[in-house]
Amino acid sequence: MIDFWAKPLENPPKSVLLMGKLLGEEKRANDIANFYNDQTNIVYSRITKITRQKPTVYVECGWKGPDTYGNSYSNVGWGELINRSGGSNIAENFSEQMPTINPEFLLDQDPDIIIISGANWPAAPNSLRLGYYTNEDNSRELLRGYLNRPGWNTLETVQNENVYGVFHGCCFRIYNYAALQAFAKWFYPEDFKDIDPEAGIKEFHERFMPIDYSGTWILELKE
Repeated sequence: MIDFWAKPLENPPKSVLLMGKLLGEEKRANDIANFYNDQTNIVYSRITKITRQKPTVYVECGWKGPDTYGNSYSNVGWGELINRSGGSNIAENFSEQMPTINPEFLLDQDPDIIIISGANWPAAPNSLRLGYYTNEDNSRELLRGYLNRPGWNTLETVQNENVYGVFHGCCFRIYNYAALQAFAKWFYPEDFKDIDPEAGIKEFHERFMPIDYSGTWILELKE
């Protein structure tokens, strides 16, 4: 079997190596797996040295748009990426793997960081759009729409604009290392200030993809 979801930071390189063996592309698979490991180690080599208190984090799939809360993640997908990049996931202890949290719970938790994932969801025109063929300014305007939710103006993280966007596919695809790097940079800006998470996506496209990189995949509310 292959897996890019249940254990998103352990099984992707193993899955690629398996597919390379099955398809007779072992050298290419090794190149991809090595690149992946190099990119994740950029975070792992530094995170172990950070002993400060972990920032609290709320992540939400932005597919429904700001008017309706989308699902969050406990111990799968984005939840695992939060943990491995040094954050404390406020939904970690939920029994559901992809819970939709109560808005009052979020306001009570007042997390240090809010992350909304985006993609191309035409059914919800106000949902956050990220990925191929997206425009950074337009995506940032859509992200700002989430700040108008009732009560969010009371959150310190909103007041400080510590609100971010990430391409939703990064939680279950081989380039999830870019989200890992982005999370670490948002959680510990001084320790990862030299890291450009989107550069790794660009290099992956140049080396391994049959199509060109385009759009915006990693988004900060602050311009």
